[in-house]
Amino acid sequence: MTDIRPTNEALEAYIKAGLGEDAASVELDLLALATCFDKKDAEHAAHAKVAKKVLKKHASEPVAEALALVSRRNYFPTAKTTNHAVVYKFKVLEDKFEGDFAALTELEGFDELGYFGRLGALHPQVARHLLDRADLDLFRAYFERGHRGDTLTEDHFIEANGRYRWEDVYSYSREELEVLASMGRFTTIELRFEGDAYLLPDDLSAWEDLESLSIVSARGAYINGPGVASLTQAQVDALGALPKLRELTLRLSMKELPGDLSPLAGLTMLDLSSNELSELPDSLDALQSLERLILSGNAFERFPEPVTRLVGLRELNMGKNWKCADIPDSIGEMKGLERLYVWAMGVESCSERLGELENLKELNASGFKETAGLFAALGKLKGLESLYLANFEGLKRLPDAIGELTNLKKLTIDGMDDLEEWFDGLGNLTELVELRLERIAWGSGMASLPEGIGKLKDLEVLSFDRTGLKGQFPKDVVKCKKLRELDLGTCRIGSPPKNIGDLTELEVLDLGGMRITAYPESLFTLKKLKKLDMSGGSVPNLPDAVRGLESLEHLSVTWSKVTALPDAIVELENLRHLGVGVGAPRQSAPVDLGRHAESDL
Repeated sequence: MTDIRPTNEALEAYIKAGLGEDAASVELDLLALATCFDKKDAEHAAHAKVAKKVLKKHASEPVAEALALVSRRNYFPTAKTTNHAVVYKFKVLEDKFEGDFAALTELEGFDELGYFGRLGALHPQVARHLLDRADLDLFRAYFERGHRGDTLTEDHFIEANGRYRWEDVYSYSREELEVLASMGRFTTIELRFEGDAYLLPDDLSAWEDLESLSIVSARGAYINGPGVASLTQAQVDALGALPKLRELTLRLSMKELPGDLSPLAGLTMLDLSSNELSELPDSLDALQSLERLILSGNAFERFPEPVTRLVGLRELNMGKNWKCADIPDSIGEMKGLERLYVWAMGVESCSERLGELENLKELNASGFKETAGLFAALGKLKGLESLYLANFEGLKRLPDAIGELTNLKKLTIDGMDDLEEWFDGLGNLTELVELRLERIAWGSGMASLPEGIGKLKDLEVLSFDRTGLKGQFPKDVVKCKKLRELDLGTCRIGSPPKNIGDLTELEVLDLGGMRITAYPESLFTLKKLKKLDMSGGSVPNLPDAVRGLESLEHLSVTWSKVTALPDAIVELENLRHLGVGVGAPRQSAPVDLGRHAESDL
């Protein structure tokens, strides 16, 4: 696209001719010109004046509002909306200016910032738009005079209306990375680049204050492609020479690492996830300052022994190493571990010495082909506060050792298709705050809940999502007075009990897929309830008593047998999402539902 900045004449042409097919993009340039100029620079001021004239005649409403907010003046009291499509980034500007931009405009010296300084204060998507021009001078000028703060992260220039999508993260060219490497003010940098080559320059000495660095190749990690096969020793040395670097992420689809990692001895966090590593060099044990090591998503077939020599490690993530067949005896040497993630691993042999990790507070294990060693170790891990067990094929009974972990605050049992028996002692876990029993195929031996749920007086979250729970509504649940979230979605159980209203702290209630013959009156006395989901079930029409759910924000009865909504629905002042009428005839609905912008009617 042609740069519209060079002359006033080029800008004035838009006044008569309009903005053309590229109107949405041109508006972004014009907004930057009209608001991001140096008052002491006559040329910039002249451009701004003409840009404002163009916008006054042709701007869409969102751009006009954005200009008014940026400049603190309402240039266009009766701004008209042009016909071209503007469903683009400025919806985000319109939504967010009042929140985060207003604070920026109050910063001391904002009015004195130069052209790129004010550009940097604009929403990141305006900067992203200009940087996408691949103008290296513009890139340098932006980072020298416009980019605010000492951090540069993925979301500074992310596109997609403010929502994270991998493909919309800004990718830096080799030339742009050379520019960044010459700037010394950064403390945190997250970089992504295209291709299968390591693009950082050899000289990183300007980054003397850098504390955290993330380097990701778009052809590695999440997108198919060769990635970067390996780093050179010189590249590792250059990273290790950064005096303040403490956190390093390398997601490059690497198949191997250089032999000497000792230059990285100052690191406290190393993320090597989403590579293709099958082994680690012995020099890893030189990184004795490491507290967090992330190795998930690699190709290890054996548990890497050098890891077990990192005695100061507090967190280890080995998840999604499907081929890793063992957890060795040497795991018992890692006495400092507090968090261990061994999820999605095909472990065939787990050492009972896992139980020697006396400081372990969180354990996440799934996919094991053999569980005897793991379960033998569990009962010794008395300090555990969070336990996640999932997808153990063929497992018939959960170990009673779980009931001995009296410090547990969070317990998740997930994806156990063959389970027939619970563990004994659930009622002993009186510290539990969150209990999730999800994706369990309820067999003949699993027709009811484990005994003891009613003793969990501190429980705040209880979920049976996607289970085959049958029979009557579990009445013991109502004894858990602190419940904030209750998920019974897809359970084949009866109507809620009459005293469901005793759960006065409840904020989220999922009854999706259930068969309800009559609503208990107390259901509509839950003053703190924000979300009620009864989609996909057999439920009667809601009564006018629904007005009692005064905090309700989300209500869904889609794919149910509801045929009419009560008039009282319009009295729910906090309701923001209303899903009704899909999957069954809709006979009637209140007229005044226009304010529910997300209604599925």
